[in-house]
This record gives sequence, structure tokens and C-alpha cells, in this order.
Amino acid sequence: GALPDAYEYADPEIILEKLDKAPPDKEQPKFWDAIVSTKWKERLGALSQLKELADCPKLAPGDYGDVARALKKVVTKDANIACVGEAVAAAGNLARSARKEWSREARIMLPGMLDKLKDKNTSVVARIHDALLQFVRHCFVLGDATEEVAAALGHKVPKVAEQTLQWVALASGELLGGRAAALSLVKTLLPAVVKCADAATPDVRAAALEAIAGIARAAGGGKAVAKIIDALDDAKKRKIEELCSSGGESGGEAGGGSAEPLTTRDSNGTGVGAAAAAKPPAAVRSSVNGALVRPGTSGEGGASTARGRPRPGTSSGAGTGAGTARGSKPASSKQGLAKAGLSNAATSGASVSSSSVEEAEMTEGPPASKEELVERMSALYTAVAVGQLQSGEWKQRLAGITDVADAVAAMSPEGASGVVVDTTVRGLAVFPGFDDKNFQVLTKVFEVFGALAAKFAAFTRRDGAQCVAGMAEKVADVKLRAPAYAALTSIAEALGPKFVMAQLHRRAAAHKNPKVAAEALLWCAGAVTDFGTTVVDVTFTIAWCKDALGQANPGTKAAAGKVLGAMHGGLGPGLRGFLSDLKEVQLKTLEAEFARNPY
Repeated sequence: GALPDAYEYADPEIILEKLDKAPPDKEQPKFWDAIVSTKWKERLGALSQLKELADCPKLAPGDYGDVARALKKVVTKDANIACVGEAVAAAGNLARSARKEWSREARIMLPGMLDKLKDKNTSVVARIHDALLQFVRHCFVLGDATEEVAAALGHKVPKVAEQTLQWVALASGELLGGRAAALSLVKTLLPAVVKCADAATPDVRAAALEAIAGIARAAGGGKAVAKIIDALDDAKKRKIEELCSSGGESGGEAGGGSAEPLTTRDSNGTGVGAAAAAKPPAAVRSSVNGALVRPGTSGEGGASTARGRPRPGTSSGAGTGAGTARGSKPASSKQGLAKAGLSNAATSGASVSSSSVEEAEMTEGPPASKEELVERMSALYTAVAVGQLQSGEWKQRLAGITDVADAVAAMSPEGASGVVVDTTVRGLAVFPGFDDKNFQVLTKVFEVFGALAAKFAAFTRRDGAQCVAGMAEKVADVKLRAPAYAALTSIAEALGPKFVMAQLHRRAAAHKNPKVAAEALLWCAGAVTDFGTTVVDVTFTIAWCKDALGQANPGTKAAAGKVLGAMHGGLGPGLRGFLSDLKEVQLKTLEAEFARNPY
């Protein structure tokens, strides 16, 4: 039989009054002050506190409206992916533990969470999927949210419709109300889903067929939906029948060509079955090329539980972003090394890992002519601003780049296409250009790069490569270091720290100015601390540090030690085994860094 539900037997816990007090064991303001702090680590701390408090079998009744509104603001407005991920995870825990007490609040958060499915960060999307499943398991009937779901299916960003359909496909098997609720969905929601089966985007069409099949299975079979899907072509009907009969497992031998799996594309352009794509995406980046796996899995495609279904009662995923890795350490140093993908064979005799080489080879793409960029930039930011950017007077250039920064800040997150981002990055690389002698102008340029990366899903690796190419040597400039570091961190949050570290290595490791390499490594040390060892390329980073320790410049060697010290904080004493080929004096220096960064 089914396991007893702890909710039915647990004493309710009161958490709302605890949010009015500062956490007793942490240097952290109370929740309501920290959640609106301008410091992202304080916001993250508040959200982690809430997530932990809500991770209990049963919450007491109360007015959770202010909590929901605070979480909604983070989900829809916060540019920090770690904060967004924690907010979503906290909402999922609240749904599981408060249940009907969270019903109204779940509905408050639903539109913003569905809209956030457009986020390019896969771990954020994974956490949203997990929380949304908790909503339909415990808080409301999916049919009651038809209006919100239909709005998401008509979103101008196709990814929102695709991910919403994937959620509907999974949620159909989790419905409160069982078959009666599913039959209601056939009337209320299914028509909007069927429209998506004819969408222009292949991924949306594939996800729509999965969702139709999911609703049909929940409603008792294909006959329940036959009338509504009658207008679809025969190939799609056969695919829906196949998915219904196979329980959502696409594929098989029947039907010749029509039995081929529905294919979607993952974030790296790799073809995957639509049923597999319907799984909540993985939680932690595990390789430099962006492949993502949950901690503790083999990296072959998701959690080791039932297909497409997260483990009940989990809060979904360590390592979402900055500041989360320390909270999810493995039980031992050996496990930490394994989780980070580190092996003796991987580091012996290698200068950099092949995956990092691939990342470093990502370039800015073919150059565009200055005339073309002037025309494209003028269409976006006015001819006056572009003229100022090309002025010989620094105050004019500063005025021009300020206008561009203001325009970018005013754009909606979904309002910038790839053309807008590409044009802005390429245009600023030419005028004012990275050789501009005024630090105020370049500071503004770097701020624009950081805003583009943080705000727009259209920011690509080619854009990131262009930005890092211009900023890499500027980290050695004391006036530009802070804005360059900030922009690099925003790019790392958008594209992954492995990508940024590989690009920095390509441009800084052999730079004629050793201070460039040293400051690049110091940024990497901060990235390891903020993002955690599970989301950096450990093999590559150790190899780079070993090379740097062999350099003559003391600043470069010291910076490499800082990186390895930060890694020791996440990997533990087992890291020493991969440094045995270093000289004794180097090892003694590292021991001091390890002592400052205990595991």
C-alpha cells in the first residue's frame, strides 16, 4: 500500500513569527529586511531561511500573503539566478507543507513562475517545474488555473509555451481530483493545448502532443479527447495514440516513420526525445559545454527516479547559483571529488581539459563592418547617441554610453531579441571600443554588458566571448577591475562559470602582462567560492593553477593558490592527492591557503 502521509500525523509548525527575527546562528538581518536588501547574498540568505523553515511535514494555518508577494517579486524582478532559484524552491516547500493554506498564494505566484520558464538558466527552470508540480499536487486543481495556463501557452516567447506544456504533461498524472479533474481539463484547457500542436516552433508542437497524451491518459484514454483533436492531421493523431499507449515513452517499432520519437532540442542544441525533454531540467551544470545533471546522478539525463518525475518531497537541486554549493557538500572529500567530476586520470599530464578547450574556442564570430554597426546601433539607440559614442571628447562618449545603458535598463526582459543583444555587444566593442582611455566610459560599457547578460535570454555564448575578449586584460586596471569583475559574474550566471573561466584562460594565461593572469585567477577564486565546485571545471582549473604556480611572477602564483584554496573549501583534503607533483615549497604555501579555506 501507499506510504502514510506525514502531513496527516505531524504537528503543525509556526514559521511566520520566526521570519520577524534574525536567524540565531547567522550574521543575517531578519527576513523582511534581508529580502529587500540591495545585497544579493542577504536576499539569498533570507530565501534560504524561508526554504529551510518551510521544509517540514506540516505548516500551521496563517496569512502567507506577504510571503507570497515577496517571493513573487524575487521571481519576476530579481536579476540574481541564485535568489530566483531559492525563491522558487521555497514556494515549492510551502506548497507541500501548507497545502490548502497556500492555495491562494500559489495562484498569486503562478503567472510569474510560468513567465519565468523562459529563463535560460536550466536549474531555475528545473526548480520552477518542481514547485509547479507541488502546486498541483497539494494546492489547486489544474483546471482552476486554465486562464493562467492559457496565457502562458500564448506567450510571445516560444520557450514559455513549450515548458508550460511539459508541465501540463507531467501534472496531468498528479491531478487533485483524479479522473474527474482530468475530464474537466478536456473541456477547459485541452482546446488551447491542441492549438499549440500546430505552432510554428517544432519544440512547442512536440510538447503539445505530449500534453495532449498526458491529459488523455488521465481522463481514461484516447476516446476522451478524440473529438477535440479531430482537426489534427493523421500523423499527429497516431503520435498521440502511441504516446497514450506507451505511457508517454516515445518511440517503439510500430508505425514505421510515424513511430519516430518526437524530438525537441535541449539548451545545447542536442536532439532529445520529447518525453525526456518533459522532465524538469537538471539542477547543476556538470561540464564546461553546459551539460547539466543533478548531483548524485550519472549525468545521462536527469534524476534517478521515475521518468520525468522528481522525487516527492524534495526541494530540487543544489548548486543553482552563487553561494549555494557550501550548503550541499558531499559526505566525504572523496565523494566531493567524484561529484565535481575529478579523477587522477583527468589531471595527470594535462594542461587543460578538452571540454574547456572547446569552450575557449568559442569566438566572437565573423566581424561586422563599422558602417553596418553604425546603422544597426542608430536604429536601436538613435543616431545622436551613436555619434556621441564616436566622439573624440570623452564627455560626449560618456553621454552616449549612458544613453545606451538607460535604454537597455528600460527594455523588458523579453523585449530584446538576439539581434538587439548582438548589435549592442558588437557595436560597443567598436565604438567607443575597448581601447578607450577613459575609465568612466569603459565602466559604463561593462555595466551594459552585465545588464545584457543578466536580463536577456537572447544573450549567447558568442556575445559572452566578445565581452570577455574585451574585458580580460582590463581586470589588471585598478579603476576597471570592479566593473569588469561584476560583468564577468553576470555573464557567468547567464552562461556558466566554466565558460567564463575558459575564455579568461585563453586570453589571460599567456598575456605579456602577468598582472592580467593574476587578476583573472583572482576572479576565478571568487567564482569558485560563489558558485561552488560543482559548477566549475575542476580538472581544467587545477591544470591552470599548476601552470600558474610554475610562473616566475609572485602575484600569479599567489592568485593560483587562492583558487586552489577556494576549491579546497568545496572538495576537501582529497584535493591534495592531485597536487602531489608540485614542489615542496609550493605545497607548503598551499597548506596555508587550505587552512584559510577549511572543508
